[in-house]
Amino acid sequence: MRPPPFVLRAAAAHFERQQRNAHANAERQQAALLRRILRRYRDTELAAELGVRDIQSAAQFRREVPARSTADYLPIWNRAKAENRPGMVHPQALRYMALKTNGLNQCLPAPKEQFDAYRLFTNHCFFHAFRELNDYSLLSENILVTSGPPLHEITDSGITIGYGSGLATLEAPKFSRQLVRPTRPVLEIGNWQDKIRATIAESYPLDIRVLTGVPNSVVPLLEYLLEYAREQGSTATCARDVWPNLRIYAYSGSPVALWQEKLRALLGPEVHFYELYSSTESPVAYQRRFGEEGLLVDLSVACFEFLPADAPRDTERLGIHQVQVGVPYDIYVTTPSGLFAYGLGDRVEFLGTAPYVLRFAGRAREEISIGIERLTLPFVRACLAEAQAATGVAVRQFFVCPSAPDDAGLTYHWYVELEGAGSAADAQRLIADTDVRLCAGNDGYRGARRNDTVMRPPLVTRLRPGAIEGYTLRSGSFGQSKVANLFDSREVPERILASARERDEVLS
Repeated sequence: MRPPPFVLRAAAAHFERQQRNAHANAERQQAALLRRILRRYRDTELAAELGVRDIQSAAQFRREVPARSTADYLPIWNRAKAENRPGMVHPQALRYMALKTNGLNQCLPAPKEQFDAYRLFTNHCFFHAFRELNDYSLLSENILVTSGPPLHEITDSGITIGYGSGLATLEAPKFSRQLVRPTRPVLEIGNWQDKIRATIAESYPLDIRVLTGVPNSVVPLLEYLLEYAREQGSTATCARDVWPNLRIYAYSGSPVALWQEKLRALLGPEVHFYELYSSTESPVAYQRRFGEEGLLVDLSVACFEFLPADAPRDTERLGIHQVQVGVPYDIYVTTPSGLFAYGLGDRVEFLGTAPYVLRFAGRAREEISIGIERLTLPFVRACLAEAQAATGVAVRQFFVCPSAPDDAGLTYHWYVELEGAGSAADAQRLIADTDVRLCAGNDGYRGARRNDTVMRPPLVTRLRPGAIEGYTLRSGSFGQSKVANLFDSREVPERILASARERDEVLS
């Protein structure tokens, strides 16, 4: 039996009080969480290797424990995967490790504490959404998720490896398993096209009220939903026609801006977009107000630290109580799952500190540079958005990389998918306008582009709509594949192009 709305209303009020108290006492709350994490891992080999055994305070931790990345953790994670002895990366032997969604088959420990943190975060973000909408009926029926398969492999050491969201289904309480669709047999399907078909066949007759997933997985799911509906004799034009009580689309892991118009048409005008900021390593924040920019940091699921953007990594990190509004920061987490001062590789900017509300400002390392110009993803996206508004040419998806060595001079090569009946001339006009805006906002780029000598005008290749996300879905796992926009080499772009050529998706 599912809880009646008055119980959910009381739970939502309880979670809101918890969050208000945490934000009002952020320094003390974060310090207490750090102490608990340090106590839990103090006697592990991981703590010895990272030098955290003797840390006594949050200030000492920020001062003495260096920031680390995935590369710093891989040696001990790989040993744990092979040996799985208690006391290595966790006091107990591991049951699970989670695949990182970077396509490199790296996996990190996923102990019980990680699932507990994600479960708490899920409660906080969705009960907050119910409270904001004043609708406590959304758990009365089903939530539809797009998720990677829970099982990738089982190691000789007894560890089950899979995608984090899939593994969470294995550890979900009975109530959640009754609520969430698709069922485990469908989640375990590896081929993404087969998985879409099975997901829709299972969920079509249900009363779906919440949909979650990264945009480039949800779009093909919804497109097939409408195709399936027509096969059933329906005249549905959007998801709300199939699921009339659908109210929330929750997304994480990918910016929604490039997909928003398409998603709005597929979902229907009444469905609310709800942004979550969560990664394989840690949950972080969730949207504070529907229709407004700003994510409320969940201070109960991890300890958060920050470095001003582009500061040396050995600079002393800041606690959340020390951040300033409007300053771009790289974010680091210490988690109940055994990550210490771990760089997520993301850049954030605070919009407020009472409570702590931030916006995701892009990947700290997703940038491109041929010479000294160094173009960051947020800047490139901003220039492209302005060019779209000025030219009236709409982009569905894009990526940029250096031109091939056999091209007549080095430059940037844009690969774009246009919405509708966009032509090669439209693509050229759009990127030429974008190029002007890049020059205006970046001195290095302007200098390199001056007189077309150091760097030629950008090259433009138009791809068939769907080519880029189709490749990411085929090469990754449905529900986990994310589209990168900037590449500093041609290694990955050449794979995308080879796939596009095989499918006759290169237009001009």
